[in-house]
Amino acid sequence: MAQRESGSAVYDYEVMYLLDGTDADRVALLRAELDAVGDSVAVVDDGAGLWNVHVHCSDVGAAIEAGIVAGRPHRITVIRFDDAGPASGGDRFVRDRAVLAVVPGAELAELARSAGAHVLEREPGRPVEESELVAALAGTRARNVVLLPADPDLPAVVERAAAAARRDGQEVLVVPSASVLQGLAALAVHDPARRPAEDVVAMAEAAAGTRTAGLAVAEAEALTWAGRCEPGDVLGISDGEVVLIAPDLAVGGLWLAHRMLTAGGELVTVLLGAGVDDALGEGLATDLRRTHPEVDVVVHRGGQTDFPIVLGVE
Repeated sequence: MAQRESGSAVYDYEVMYLLDGTDADRVALLRAELDAVGDSVAVVDDGAGLWNVHVHCSDVGAAIEAGIVAGRPHRITVIRFDDAGPASGGDRFVRDRAVLAVVPGAELAELARSAGAHVLEREPGRPVEESELVAALAGTRARNVVLLPADPDLPAVVERAAAAARRDGQEVLVVPSASVLQGLAALAVHDPARRPAEDVVAMAEAAAGTRTAGLAVAEAEALTWAGRCEPGDVLGISDGEVVLIAPDLAVGGLWLAHRMLTAGGELVTVLLGAGVDDALGEGLATDLRRTHPEVDVVVHRGGQTDFPIVLGVE
């Protein structure tokens, strides 16, 4: 990385990091983004797929967020020109509280942002790296951050990233959330006006109280807990097990929702996967409102590729 410079007459900070997991097009966009937030921009390739990134700016979060969009930033260094060393926590934090949600895909990312969260958008099926989470936490520029991993496979990485952020002066609380719908349920009850501890408890309770299941299309003949399926059958999957077999997605969605609502519920959330027609979601919502008038139903485009339909009941 570049050595610390003497200072800038215009901007307050020098931001540097290493970037990988990117390509030439995204690097070009990164340069443009950094040019818009500061000067002395340098994005240099080492010839082996690793880029050295440097910028003078006042908006540290914007410089780091641009790196998150472009690839995987790590070894992030932020130096305040008026200081003898790295910027202190008080210099970096411009807000007291924030929520960071980890979500797969652009459609779910937009849904989480509309609910008020900062977002780390991950590529579906790709693991999230600790450096990405640390960068995203720093990018919130909040002293206190609630982190929603929304994935059952992330706890170890999340805890390491949270510990690293705490060493750098942030307070990070992780709300266990094993699915995107649990994360969205937690976001729905988030209230910045509430005491932080009470808010975290409410979010954790909302996430824990959300049950999720999905529909998949069978690719081969198989024997399941619900019976034998044929290629093209629709499988209702809950907690990793096949709980029903249906002839199509419309029937499968209705049957699966009925099954989930036997344990009670006030709200059914439907996430439509990539390539699923909006009319299917509208039809399912209409059927559920007719058969369960006591339940609210909302339909969103999720864009997920693993399940054509995902249902959440809370």
